[in-house]
Amino acid sequence: MRSSPPAPEQSPVTTAARLPRITRLLALAVRFEGLLQEGTVRDYADLARLGGVSRARITQIMSLRGRVSRTWGRRSIVRGWCGC
Repeated sequence: MRSSPPAPEQSPVTTAARLPRITRLLALAVRFEGLLQEGTVRDYADLARLGGVSRARITQIMSLRGRVSRTWGRRSIVRGWCGC
């Protein structure tokens, strides 16, 4: 009887590539927020220079986090998920 070959392990890069783009952008926003709070970068302009993108793009990415927080906050209150 022939045994099947072991399943290849997925690297973090392969797994991340399968995540929806919005998920990756939100994770990036969380990371950026951490860098700002730690003082590793001074402002959005530093993030933009490091990432090779415009300051406007950094602002767009960072605003996603606020939008999601507000949306989930409303949903949790409406559906009674807030645990209050």
